[in-house]
Amino acid sequence: MDGELLAVSMPRGYNEGELDFKSLGLVSAKKVESYRGIMFASLLSVPDISLDEKLRGVKEYIDMHMDFSPVGEIIVGNSGVNKHYYHANWKIQT
Repeated sequence: MDGELLAVSMPRGYNEGELDFKSLGLVSAKKVESYRGIMFASLLSVPDISLDEKLRGVKEYIDMHMDFSPVGEIIVGNSGVNKHYYHANWKIQT
């Protein structure tokens, strides 16, 4: 839970000593804020703009989505799973 890299998939694809687990862990977020229950994190020590500015043009859609819930927020993970087939590169779909 401290961000340390514990494992790598397909480790046999790397040369001996090529992976430095100590330097490949996650870095701590410098600033964390939330809007309507959605958490946003910045890795910049001094973020270039505020979260409010960053969400300009998107807030209305977040608000609209959250307002569909009678309690004003949506709990991710309790809404079920939506699966469908897509015969192409997954990154294009995203």
